[in-house]
Amino acid sequence: MPKRSNRTLPLVPLNLELEKVVRANRREKRAIASGATSSELRVVVESDHSSSSESSGDTIPLESPRTNSPTSPPIRQFDMAQPNKTLRELGGGFSEGFRAGTLGVLSRLFADYSDIKPLPATELKPRDFEALLSYVNSTKHPKANIHKSESFYDNSAPVVVEFSSRGPNVIAPDILKPDITAPGVEILAAYSPLGSVSDYNGDKRSVNYSTLSGTSMSCPHVAGASVYVKSLHPDWSPSAIKSAMMTTARSMSPTKNKDAEFAYGSGHVDPVKAANPGLVYETNQDEYVTFFCRLGYNKRQIALITGSDSFSCPKKSNKSSLPNDVNYPSLSAMVDVGTPFNIKFSRTVTNVGVANSTYTVKVESPKKIKITVNPSTLSFTSLNEKKSFEVTVVGKGLSRKSNSTISASLVWYDGQHSVRSPIVVYSIYKDL
Repeated sequence: MPKRSNRTLPLVPLNLELEKVVRANRREKRAIASGATSSELRVVVESDHSSSSESSGDTIPLESPRTNSPTSPPIRQFDMAQPNKTLRELGGGFSEGFRAGTLGVLSRLFADYSDIKPLPATELKPRDFEALLSYVNSTKHPKANIHKSESFYDNSAPVVVEFSSRGPNVIAPDILKPDITAPGVEILAAYSPLGSVSDYNGDKRSVNYSTLSGTSMSCPHVAGASVYVKSLHPDWSPSAIKSAMMTTARSMSPTKNKDAEFAYGSGHVDPVKAANPGLVYETNQDEYVTFFCRLGYNKRQIALITGSDSFSCPKKSNKSSLPNDVNYPSLSAMVDVGTPFNIKFSRTVTNVGVANSTYTVKVESPKKIKITVNPSTLSFTSLNEKKSFEVTVVGKGLSRKSNSTISASLVWYDGQHSVRSPIVVYSIYKDL
């Protein structure tokens, strides 16, 4: 996962272009913004004996940039010539400001999430930062007002956060990953009081709760949803619960997430709908064993996973075989660049909704491919009854110029339940 308030789900290095560290005398609430070149950042470390009047209210006066002089305290410097390094690797930015005893930091660094800093800090988009810097340099007494926070409805949510891992699946290219998206950004969570509230050396603050981001936050949401579904259906298998969450997930927008299903999988988890999915795709151990065989694992390797060697791989299993027939809630296949394809997926669903029910299939796909489902109607007369169907995806080939992906969806609908599965066909372009 992931979207400020609702935005979803390991952290990656952030590109750093330029930072301004503003140091304010705590007593006088005065801040000094130093001059900076493209290759270095200078932080003014003033004494606490500035002779200026107190500022009032929420207005913080800033002084114009000044340079070092024989009578000024030493200026701390750190190298900014490596923009692809993280702040922690450079040892500068927020850490430098914190070590220098600054009151706050203004940073030309913007991410779509926030984290805990060791001191008051504001991260600005480059354009906003340049506007602020231009204003600071335009007057002898620049001022900034801090207004009361306001809540608002974020129409862009949910959006998968930039640091969330993306597909495709490098081990099993024909199994779509990720499976699902869940809240994982700025989550209020329990926190060990023995650890620092931030990742910065010298920050000795201790808290019992903090706001955290990452897959370590989205995973507990999914785990909780799984337990909730299990409490309502104690006889359901793990694969049935997984299917229920995937096929009832809320669809997400590819226009807001350029990596589409490789960013959000089946969509955003909806625990309430997952409790009543209508149909589920159950996967048993034998299917997974065959799946491992088709990935090229030998009997000894598979036995390490299953704990038993009482099985045999199909004679025709090899690495080139596509594991499309794993009874997975999503349908995905990697195809050769520029080569026409005809892919078949076999699936079986189990009725867990209404005993007497009939489901009709609905397919949404772009004109580049043709998708047929046989049969197109599934009729059930009892609970736990199983029905099988086959999906065929035909296309003329994907782009030879770059990585290309085609997204579609398959929905089984009985008038009450919508059982949705994403369909993804993609190619990876290799410039030889």
